[in-house]
Amino acid sequence: MAKNMNAPMISVIMPVYNAKEYIAEAIDSILNQTYINFEFIIIDDCSTDNSYQILQSYAVKDNRIKLYRNEKNYKQAYTKNLAIEKAIGKYIAFMDADDISLPERFAKQIEFMEAHPAIDVCGTWIKEFKNNDIDDVVRISIDHIPSSEQLRILLLFAGCYIAHPTTLIRQKILKVNKYDINQEGNAEDYELWSRLVNLGYNFVNIPEVLLYYRQSAKQTSALQKEIIINKTIQIISGNYFHYFGKFIQAKYLNRFLEFRFYDRKNPLFLFNLVVFELTLRKLIKINVKHNLFKPSDFFTLFLLKQSWIREKIVFMFKGILAICLK
Repeated sequence: MAKNMNAPMISVIMPVYNAKEYIAEAIDSILNQTYINFEFIIIDDCSTDNSYQILQSYAVKDNRIKLYRNEKNYKQAYTKNLAIEKAIGKYIAFMDADDISLPERFAKQIEFMEAHPAIDVCGTWIKEFKNNDIDDVVRISIDHIPSSEQLRILLLFAGCYIAHPTTLIRQKILKVNKYDINQEGNAEDYELWSRLVNLGYNFVNIPEVLLYYRQSAKQTSALQKEIIINKTIQIISGNYFHYFGKFIQAKYLNRFLEFRFYDRKNPLFLFNLVVFELTLRKLIKINVKHNLFKPSDFFTLFLLKQSWIREKIVFMFKGILAICLK
């Protein structure tokens, strides 16, 4: 296939469904980027409010917008895959219909990706805010993860450390690794990131807030929180078995995972905590022996993410020791 010399550098993808309250702000934040060489693929997923009419009003004013509408509500994963098929840019950037990209987002991500050809997926820090009040800050992502290897470990064993609407990804990767539509509403973004990490692709987060992430009760992440948490646990557990399953008996790994995702509100018996600690140490030794991950990064991050359980162990032993010394 001949290369399109007039192709934009970035294909921005934004699925929309019933986002009339926030859609204008989201679109404006993309159209007002300091980096202007992009196409803006917007697919309305059969909205029942007037989102599509708002989108039409923008499409006639800016020819970078390529507006489509699904004939029925296909949901996010399917709609994003449709947009990926249409994308012609060297990179694909994702955007949500209720978030706000800061003006320098694309400029800084393009500069970074062009300077680092070994990086495949680039996210950024985010500022989370509630509903319409940007000053009502919920959280600013401050996890400073300087290396791609450290982010790889966290994505595999700790959860989703890449915020979907901040990502800039090399197009050629997504053309052959699309969203799994069977994961719809069940952490499909994290499933894709985990799959890409397992395939050897490199991730990074630019340590700067370049997107404001809106929290509202209407979000899929809010409406299906428990389902998403359970799916995330399944993905992480699958990663443990993928990397360590051949080196440790399944019953021990299952017991470790049972405690790894244990409800902190419930008590844990000392025997269970000791089994957890012994298995944790065994996993660390397996990593060193088989060179699965950089030992120093794995050791530090692995212990950090299990710290609450280890604190319980120390607390219990101190209590037992105090009783014995009376």
